[in-house]
Amino acid sequence: MQASYQRLNSIDELPTEGVVDGYYWLSNSPQPTIIHQQPIQPDWFRRLPFVVEANFYAPTERISYQVKNIDGDYLILRFDLRSLPATDRKEYLLDETANRRYCMAEVWQEVADDNLEGMTTLVPVWSAFMGFL
Repeated sequence: MQASYQRLNSIDELPTEGVVDGYYWLSNSPQPTIIHQQPIQPDWFRRLPFVVEANFYAPTERISYQVKNIDGDYLILRFDLRSLPATDRKEYLLDETANRRYCMAEVWQEVADDNLEGMTTLVPVWSAFMGFL
């Protein structure tokens, strides 16, 4: 089985039960609000200033949620990472002074490339937030 994702129709489809790690970034803030082991609050997305983007990870369920505000509408994706191989995880530096890192799942696909005389190459398909380290 391969990791998969689906588009959610509204903020109301985000889980309010259980806890997640992640962040939401308000339109008037120079930095995101980081949350740890808290439930998602739909009210974060229903007020001004608005949420520009958010990423949440439910470690117990191994589910990631990505929210982006595009022209006033929220694009919401749910990633099921339960079958994701460990090799598809990448760590990135978040804060150099505190040596904090975050983790992303990256899924790539092999495709034929006409510029390489039909040989295959890897292209990114999607990436999903997997919490802080």
